[in-house]
Amino acid sequence: MKKSVIVAIFAIFVASIIAVGFFGMKQVVYNETVYVSSITCINDNATDFGNYKLIQIQFIDGQVNGVQLNYRVEPSNATNNKVRFVYDPNQTVAEVTELGAVIFQRPGVITIDIQSTDGTIASEKVKIVAIR
Repeated sequence: MKKSVIVAIFAIFVASIIAVGFFGMKQVVYNETVYVSSITCINDNATDFGNYKLIQIQFIDGQVNGVQLNYRVEPSNATNNKVRFVYDPNQTVAEVTELGAVIFQRPGVITIDIQSTDGTIASEKVKIVAIR
């Protein structure tokens, strides 16, 4: 009698492990941080030069001369997909807004680095040339 009780308890134990493994809930991870892996400038007039993208615009006196930087962050489900636009603050060719609008005061070249703000090193370098 004692052997059959032990065998029955062991059988129920094994069956319950199998049942929980088959019908049990999947482990869900909440608040998992997904980091940015890449940033890509997606402006239609951007030409790829390997380590940077080049955008040329026509500078016309008396008009607002500028370009809006468009970009894509990968993966699209990154926890923090915000970027910053880093450029030489001592240059006098153009102003860059927090949203990536580049407004030229005169013809010239500005180099902007679109960087992730989540602590990764993902970035895209863009050179914009305003010519007459």
